[in-house]
Amino acid sequence: MRYLVAVLFLLFFSCRNINIDKELVLIDSLEYIIVDAEKQLGDVDIETLKNTKKKVNADLEVLKEYFNDSLEWDLAKFLDGYNLINKSMGKYIKTHSYLKVELEYSKTQLANLRNDISKNILSVDSFNVYIKVEALAIEELATTINNKVPMVKNNISRYKESKPRIKEILLQIAENS
Repeated sequence: MRYLVAVLFLLFFSCRNINIDKELVLIDSLEYIIVDAEKQLGDVDIETLKNTKKKVNADLEVLKEYFNDSLEWDLAKFLDGYNLINKSMGKYIKTHSYLKVELEYSKTQLANLRNDISKNILSVDSFNVYIKVEALAIEELATTINNKVPMVKNNISRYKESKPRIKEILLQIAENS
């Protein structure tokens, strides 16, 4: 009889699933932020950006070789802006892979939290600590993406606007050589 009472006691308290709806809603909201951030990252085709950066690098190499001494002020400002576009693209390309890895890691962490809280492996107090850490990390990633993606899109537009003048300058260089 004691064994039966002990078994019933263990079954009742160990299998008892507390109300975790609030915790699951928190996980869902963070997963939504990740999905939105991934969508934003996907708005910029990284392979096209890499190819564009290679073209800008090639243009800049020719320009540096030809204009090694002095330039007119307007041309110098224009070429400096073109060089800044190149640097910005390079920084974004490096940051892009880091952001994708971090978003994937956060998705895994949230899946683990969901699993642990659903199976009653993790206490609500521990969950609250871990979810705050993940929320901060995800918010930082989302903010970074929200800042970087529009900036790189702007630089792609600036590249497209600059390209005709760059072609014109390169044609002049070819004619003078």
